[in-house]
Amino acid sequence: MRKGKGRHTGYARFQKALLDKASEKGCSFSCDPCSLAWALQVNDLDLIGLQCVESSRRFLFPEGRQLDWLEAHWEDTHASWQIILCHAPILVHNPNRNAGAPYLDKNTRVQKILDHHSRIIFLSGHTHVSPNMLTGNGAFDAEHQNIYLDCGSVVATDTSGESGLMSPDWKDGCRTELVIAMDSVEITMRSIKSGIRYPRGYYRFFTGDAARTTR
Repeated sequence: MRKGKGRHTGYARFQKALLDKASEKGCSFSCDPCSLAWALQVNDLDLIGLQCVESSRRFLFPEGRQLDWLEAHWEDTHASWQIILCHAPILVHNPNRNAGAPYLDKNTRVQKILDHHSRIIFLSGHTHVSPNMLTGNGAFDAEHQNIYLDCGSVVATDTSGESGLMSPDWKDGCRTELVIAMDSVEITMRSIKSGIRYPRGYYRFFTGDAARTTR
């Protein structure tokens, strides 16, 4: 979400429309007191959205209420997996940024909350998936059994300052597909326009005693 009253209002309407549609299909959801963060239960998955606000390329959780709500929410959920959507990535698990400063104003607190739980898939944007990141754009925290992934943009975009492996397919928009089982997660990123699977945009994470990662 970008700063600005008009944009905030527009996004709020969009979010409400999506949650109303989910409710019509029989899905249950809850929101934080400010109606910014939300959680949607779908079968054995808990889908959580965190709404950070941009200010001079920093992302803020106003007054920390969303994070208070997130901590309390985990006391009431028994889903096998939690999928968290947050525009800004977490510093330690962001291969495009982990030598720099965090984007999130409460980055450390968010990380501590996540480290108290397991089987989380944290999907972020902002820095986005990069074809030139040789080590990939996903990270698996084996200690906590949590997955962190930089996702591509769904709209046409350039990865700032990059060349080399960049091709038109990367610039046309990207969708992220997840196949989630009890002991593994398969992630595929494809061009929205062509459907081509991206190099370094495919991951399979295994959880439990045989935890390992393939790219």
